[in-house]
Amino acid sequence: MITGKQAVALCAALALVWGCGQRQGEKGSRVAFERTEELSATDSVPIGQYGIYSPNRAIYSGDSVWIEVSDKSDFKMFVLSDDGRLLAKGISEGKGRGEVLGVTSMHRIGGRTLVYDSNKGVLSKVECRDSTLALAPLADGINLLDDAVMLPDGRVVTMHIVGNYSYAVADTSGNITDTLKYYPPKPDKATDFTNALAYTGRSAFALGGKRFARTCPYDGGIDFFSTDGKLAHLARQEEYPMDYDVINMRQSVPTLSKTTPVGYRSLTASGDVFYALFSMAPASGATDECSEMRSFSSEGKPLCKYTLDHKVSCIAISPDNTRMIAIGGTAGGGTMMYRYTLRQ
Repeated sequence: MITGKQAVALCAALALVWGCGQRQGEKGSRVAFERTEELSATDSVPIGQYGIYSPNRAIYSGDSVWIEVSDKSDFKMFVLSDDGRLLAKGISEGKGRGEVLGVTSMHRIGGRTLVYDSNKGVLSKVECRDSTLALAPLADGINLLDDAVMLPDGRVVTMHIVGNYSYAVADTSGNITDTLKYYPPKPDKATDFTNALAYTGRSAFALGGKRFARTCPYDGGIDFFSTDGKLAHLARQEEYPMDYDVINMRQSVPTLSKTTPVGYRSLTASGDVFYALFSMAPASGATDECSEMRSFSSEGKPLCKYTLDHKVSCIAISPDNTRMIAIGGTAGGGTMMYRYTLRQ
């Protein structure tokens, strides 16, 4: 069986491949979208001045954007107005109270911004106090998961790396009430155990937590699920199947192959639509930015393929699907936030 330390190491290894890119001559899509659209930014704002250098996740809340960064900053989270003004910042990395060892996930559900720290095993609400961000723990003892989210009704959805199931729902007392075992089809050379390790990545929630989607770094598909009633897998939209090599590190673990594309990145959601960046560039030589975005309905139906005028690594969509914030790097090493208007 895999130990806790091995699970932490494997999670860190998988996180290293979470980048984006693009190449010329990209092949046609296997997923049929209702329409295609070109998007041009209405304006841009340099945000490196605030200490935002490596944006990892972003979510939209009304007229503000919450950004989590991966390194190079004294603080892990920032809140900006959607015109680029700094409103709040806070949360340090560390073992102390109110600190995080790392932000495994960030979601906006039921009017609350939630972060999960897999290494500490704590799911928290982020509060803004006089322009300073602070953590208020909601649940603990949930270590080494790929994600953990509290729904508005108090149930907690967890996504497991190894075990007898990949998804679970616990009631407000912490008792597991429902589970689901689902994985994308594995490559022929992979075992079920290895494929479970490969199935880690990003999730996003829509419709107040009743729907969620998930993407993984080795996978050319997006999977869509329901939490409304029993846990259920609703649909899969696949551009290409799971693609990875297998190496032996006391356990057989997944690693990038020469043919592994970048795939889907920066998965996010509005109130009722899922969005993600996408690229078919080889992941082994890709940059961390993309210029294509795709959208899907809450049930997993392909809606629109967008071409962006800038390469970006992080996106956030307003709850009403009218505005988008995208973040990318500059040639001089800075960080730029772009604003887009989405057509309805």
